[in-house]
Parts: sequence; structure tokens; C-alpha cells
Amino acid sequence: MSDEHDEVKVITTCVFWDLEDFVLPDNLNPFYVYRNLLSALKSKGFIGRLKIWFYYGGDLDFTDEIADKYEELHTFFFRLEGDIYEKATRIMRDALLWSVDNPVRDDIPEPANLFIISNKFSGEETKELLSYLQALKSRNYNILLALKEPESCEALLPCVSLEWLWHRILGAGDDVDNTASNLCNKEEELKTANASNLCNKEEELKAANLKILEMEKAQAEQAKVLAQQAKELEYFKNIVFNQFPNLVLPTNPPARDDN
Repeated sequence: MSDEHDEVKVITTCVFWDLEDFVLPDNLNPFYVYRNLLSALKSKGFIGRLKIWFYYGGDLDFTDEIADKYEELHTFFFRLEGDIYEKATRIMRDALLWSVDNPVRDDIPEPANLFIISNKFSGEETKELLSYLQALKSRNYNILLALKEPESCEALLPCVSLEWLWHRILGAGDDVDNTASNLCNKEEELKTANASNLCNKEEELKAANLKILEMEKAQAEQAKVLAQQAKELEYFKNIVFNQFPNLVLPTNPPARDDN
């Protein structure tokens, strides 16, 4: 029977994901995203159980079904409010609180991994917040930032580009040199699909408009015929009443006798 010294601490990697800066399409399978993110972090030496904290502003773009699937994968959703500094501060505060719950000490030598996906820390007004991550790094936390322009913070902390991350989320492997062209291809495919869908919608709209015009024309013709019939009926009624002035027309048609 193993004693407590034989127990292995589960290394935790927590991802703080800013959906305002790195949007995930609703049609991506959450399990696919989770698996590829795990693989991407492993390539950077981040191993262990993965947790994701999503941050969003305004309304969450995920459907309830997709959000439920993400929650099954140890993820949480938090709303960001305020200006860019307040939003960056909220993410940093949660990262520091997480570090308290996942300490790295001499008696707990296994590393804890912290990955922030947000472009809000690249500006001068928020860069001062990175000093907190530098402090964690000095205490043997593994820190990684994903930014649009990683060179803006590379001197301070390990960084990757959002392009690299998107490339890996799509399951494109380690060849980051083709990231830009791959993204362009994806964008062109999306544009082509959207253009095709737009053309189809336009054709459907034209066909529907043509059908409406045909129906309106038929209704106008029918109204014309009914007006002519009413005019003729009035004409013949005048002739009949002139010949038979004492004639009284029934107000109701006679009842039908089915016997």
C-alpha cells in the first residue's frame, strides 16, 4: 500500500481566454478545441490537467448547447465590464487568485502552468500588470502569453502569437511558418462560401419576388374580371326592373331541398 509520499500531484494548466480578442467560432467542436489546445500547450512544455476560464464582453456568442459542452470540459465563463484597463485587471486578478489555490513551493516542486490569451496586455496602459506575472514566474510558475504582436512583451515574459495559437487550434500541427497562408486560405474559403450562400439567397429572393408579382398580377386580373361581372350584372338588373317595376328580388336564396 502506497503512503502519502508516493502520491503524484496532478499538474494543472489554467488558461485565461479573452473571447473579445480571440473569438472561437460557434461551429467548432469544444472537444476538438480542448484537444488541440492541450497539444499546443504540450509543445511548449505545459503538461497536466487543463482548465479554461473564458471571458466575454456583451452577449456570449456561443449557443447554450456549445456552452454546455465547454462546461463539461472544466471551463467557466465570466463577463468583462469597463474599459480595457479594468478588463485586463479582472483577468489578472483571477490569475493571481488561481495561483494562490495552486501554489508552487519547495514541498510542492511540480510546476503550475498559467496561460493568458488576451491582447489587452500589449498596450502601454496595461503593460504594468505584467509585473505580477513576472513575480509568479520568479516563483517557478510556468507563464505563457498569447498576443497579436508577441514581440511587444517578449522581453518581459514568454509569448506566442495569436496566429500560432489559431493555427494549432485548427489542428494544423507545428509548422508555424505556414500560419499566415493557412489563415488566408481559411478566410478565402469562408469568403467563397459566404459569396455562394449570398448568391443562392439572392436567387431565392428573385424567385420569390417574381412569384409575388405573378400572384399580384393574377389578383389584379381577377379583380378586373369581377368588376366587369358586377358592372354587367347591374346593367341587366336595370333592364329587368325597367320591364318589371313591381318585381321584388328575394333577400336570401331559397333553401336547398335535398329530398
